[in-house]
Amino acid sequence: MGRFSNSYARPKSLASKPRGDLTLTSKDATFMMSEQIPNSLEFVLKQVVVQYLFGLSCVLAPTLSSAQVIDSFEAGNSSVTGCGTRIFTSTADPSILGGIRELSAIDSDGCATSASHLDVDATTTETAEFWGGSNPSHALYYGSGIGSAGGSPTAAGPSLNLALSENDTFRVAVINAPPVGSELAIFLHSGNKTFRMTLQPTQPGLVIVPLSEFVDPNNLSVHLSAGDAADIDGLTIRAGVIAAQGAGLILGELRFGPPLPHSSLVRQTPIPTGDLTCPTGGTRVESGLDDGAGA
Repeated sequence: MGRFSNSYARPKSLASKPRGDLTLTSKDATFMMSEQIPNSLEFVLKQVVVQYLFGLSCVLAPTLSSAQVIDSFEAGNSSVTGCGTRIFTSTADPSILGGIRELSAIDSDGCATSASHLDVDATTTETAEFWGGSNPSHALYYGSGIGSAGGSPTAAGPSLNLALSENDTFRVAVINAPPVGSELAIFLHSGNKTFRMTLQPTQPGLVIVPLSEFVDPNNLSVHLSAGDAADIDGLTIRAGVIAAQGAGLILGELRFGPPLPHSSLVRQTPIPTGDLTCPTGGTRVESGLDDGAGA
C-alpha cells in the first residue's frame, strides 16, 4: 500500500504569540494557559480521497487548514469614551479582517462614577482594553457588524463572506481579566442571522470556542449550522466591564482557527472492483478526527 506523510509549517504570526499547554475543557469552550500550545491545535486534518497511481487502494488522507486572523491589534491606535450616548470611532487598516475596525462605548448611568472606555493600543501592547464606567457597554465591530449598532456614523461594513466549518473555532487571547464581573459576548453574523456566545473570563489565557456552540440569542436551542458557518459576514464583540484603566478586560489577538483535535479514527473497508473512486478495487483507509460517534 502507498504511504502519505504530513508536513506542518507554523505561521510566523502564530509562532510569535504566547500560547498555552494546560487545557481546561467545558461544553462551551476550551481555556488554555502557560507557554506553548501543541502544534496540533493550529491545524486540523481534513479528509480527502486520494487514489494511488498503482490502483491498489484509496486513502482518506490529511490536508492542512490554517487559521484566519481577525485582528492582532498591531495597527490602528484608537480610543472611544462614552457617557449617556454611545460614541463611535473607526480605523481602517489592511491588517484588520475586512480592512476596518469600529469601536463604540456608552455608560447608561451617564458616567455617574466614570466614563466608559475602549482603547486599542497598537504601538506598545497590541491589545484592546474595555474599562471604566458605572453601567458600561463597549464593543468592537468587524465586517457586516460595522454600522449595525444604532447611532453608528459608519456606513455598513463589507461582508466578510468567510467560508468556515461549524467545527472551526473562535479564539481570543485574554491578557487580563478582572476576577469578577467580566462578561464578553461574541456575535457572529451570517446573512440576516446572528449567533451569540457569552463568556466570563476571570484569568489570562487563550479561550477557544467551537463555532457550533454559538446559538440564536432568541432561541438558545438553535445552534449555528454548517450552512451558517459557510457564510460568516461579520462579528461584534461586546463587553461591560467596571474596572480602572490597566485593570480592565484586555484582549490580544482575535482569530478563527481550525477545530480542536480529537483522537484519531482509522477505519479500513474493502472496495469492490468497479468502484467510482477506485475502479480496480482494493482497500479504503479512512483517517481523521474522531467525533465520538464511533466507527
